[in-house]
Amino acid sequence: MCSKTKTKYTMKKHLFISLLISIISCKENISNAQEQKLEKIVAKEIVNDEIHEIGNLYLPEKMNVQQGKISTDNKKEDYQITLTNSDLLDKDTENLQKHAEKIAHLYHKNLVRNISPLNYTTIIVVIEHRNGHKDSFEFSEKDIYTISKNNF
Repeated sequence: MCSKTKTKYTMKKHLFISLLISIISCKENISNAQEQKLEKIVAKEIVNDEIHEIGNLYLPEKMNVQQGKISTDNKKEDYQITLTNSDLLDKDTENLQKHAEKIAHLYHKNLVRNISPLNYTTIIVVIEHRNGHKDSFEFSEKDIYTISKNNF
């Protein structure tokens, strides 16, 4: 009888240790997966510095960035960024063209960093004001080059 009790005790002990090792290794795998996700998020933030800069400069209530096709023309794409309800842009309506140029320049830098090769027709900057009015500015490749060369 004593032998059977020892065997059961030993089996329970092995089972308990196996279970404990299994739990610890699963927890380790979950931690590694969470760390990898965090690294991807941090890397993504670094790639979008220009978008964050636009947000920090103009503090819109909403910013919609479309990094894809708006329309196509001979396999070239249009890209659009929309800023909604920015106090600065609502107050400084006399200089909206200059602000739109800066936004387009920063957005272009972001596109160049993320899309290779970048092949576009226009970059569209849409500014939606609190009063419901919308201003839209379109910049061609040549416009962006001139803006970048002269102003930034």
